Amino acid sequence: MTAEAGPNMIKPVAAAALLLMMSLVAPADTVYLDNGDRLTGTVQSAAEGELVLLTTYAGELHVKLEEVKAVVTDAAVAVRREDGEVLTGRLALEGDEQTLGTDEAAQPLPFDQVEAIAADAQSLPKWPKKKRKWGGSVDAGVSWRSAETDTLDANLAVTLVRTRLKDTLTLELSGGYGEVDSQVNTRRLKGTAKYQYYLKDRLYLYGHAGAEQDPGRRLELRLETGAGVGYDFIKSERRSLALDAGLDYAHEWWNEYTITELEDAQHSASAALRSGAEAYVRSHLTKPLADWAFDDLFAGLQLLADAYTGDVDQITRDEDNVYLRLAGQFEQKLFKSAVLTEKLVVLPQIDDFGEYRLSSDLALETPLSKKLSFRVNLLTDYDSDTTDGDDEFTNTLIAGLRYTF
Repeated sequence: MTAEAGPNMIKPVAAAALLLMMSLVAPADTVYLDNGDRLTGTVQSAAEGELVLLTTYAGELHVKLEEVKAVVTDAAVAVRREDGEVLTGRLALEGDEQTLGTDEAAQPLPFDQVEAIAADAQSLPKWPKKKRKWGGSVDAGVSWRSAETDTLDANLAVTLVRTRLKDTLTLELSGGYGEVDSQVNTRRLKGTAKYQYYLKDRLYLYGHAGAEQDPGRRLELRLETGAGVGYDFIKSERRSLALDAGLDYAHEWWNEYTITELEDAQHSASAALRSGAEAYVRSHLTKPLADWAFDDLFAGLQLLADAYTGDVDQITRDEDNVYLRLAGQFEQKLFKSAVLTEKLVVLPQIDDFGEYRLSSDLALETPLSKKLSFRVNLLTDYDSDTTDGDDEFTNTLIAGLRYTF
């Protein structure tokens, strides 16, 4: 009796053990959400902004991709990035960094760059060849101070970026305005456009054009265009570095006076003309009526009217320059979510490397919400070919808000 009962008892125990082992080794994927929640199951697909997760406890769950922070898969999957590139491997999470790869190697893949996920490349939904993705940001900052000296400074910048499978278009427009005791001392406007075409995953050709006006530095207008080659040396979720090299051509118009100098010159000219015109008119009014020279009197009155307008001729010179363009763009995530960026451009003149221009945009950005952040950036411009005693360096510190879309 005991011998017969033994095998009957072993079978259910063995079956239960087998089921337990199967459950332990069964594929299980994990989806991490921005709000801190974690979902387990099997990733069925991700496309058109939605991830489908098959679970044993709630059936199919549909999650918006914009709410997903990272995904970990037990098996290899096919992933298509927003730029159209298809990669295959297991999705994993190393620290706070999403990666994709095999047992031998893994590469960073920020999940906000993921457009679709499927079991294999053939199962991915068709990539629309004309698909374009626009994004960008708006920066705004204003400071006002009322005291013995009243000051006002305002800055605004708009950036638009369009990404496609093989190219990227970046449009930037920025401006600044400043007053000291109601006297304008800053009126700056700059616009640029840059087009990048990727020959390979990281190697690209670029072309750019721009226009700039900054009469506070005597620059009436600068028109600039150029082309060259670039390479993305680092592309990861926490760090990126791209370098450009090419040639630029610029045509520039420079003023004799800055904004404040022109206003001071107008006041001085107006005062001098007014004094002379008033004396001229008085000398005619004191004469006997028979001695009046009406033509001269009318000329004096016209001179007096001109004196109150204070017109001063602004002499402008123009020049052409060809530059070697060396540029770099670096981005580094600090702590959990702060971002440090640096955009540096060095432009030595082809015919004299000792004469060069430099521009730098160093910024630190800290998020306040998903789309709104606080941003501090230091703009530095250097021009070795200054005239009239102007400073070679111009530094502008801007603190404001950035809205990303």
